[in-house]
Amino acid sequence: MSDPETTANIAYTNAYKAARRRAEAYAEAAGMKVSRILYIRDAGGSQGTRYLPPAEVAARVEAAPPAVSLQAAPPPTPEQGGARIMARQTTSDVSIQVDFALQPQ
Repeated sequence: MSDPETTANIAYTNAYKAARRRAEAYAEAAGMKVSRILYIRDAGGSQGTRYLPPAEVAARVEAAPPAVSLQAAPPPTPEQGGARIMARQTTSDVSIQVDFALQPQ
C-alpha cells in the first residue's frame, strides 16, 4: 500500500455502508426504518504482512494472466551479490460499531 491512510479511509467507508445496509435490513424486518445515527465508534484495525512460501508464489504466477513477454537476464542470486526478494501479501482490516436510531415506518 503506497498510501495506508487513504486505504484505511476507503475501508472505513465500506464498513459504514455495510453497517447501514444491515441496520436497514433489521429495521425492515421489524417494520421500522432507520431514522438517524446515534454513534460511530472506531473499533480499530490491523495490518499485517505474510511472506508467501515459494510454492504459493509459483501458483499465483501461473494463475496470473499472461503478461507481455520480454527476454531479460535472470536477476543475480544472493551468492552473486544480488538482493534477496521475498514475495509477500499485506492485509489490512478495520472495524467500526455504528448505533442507529429506529422509528416506526
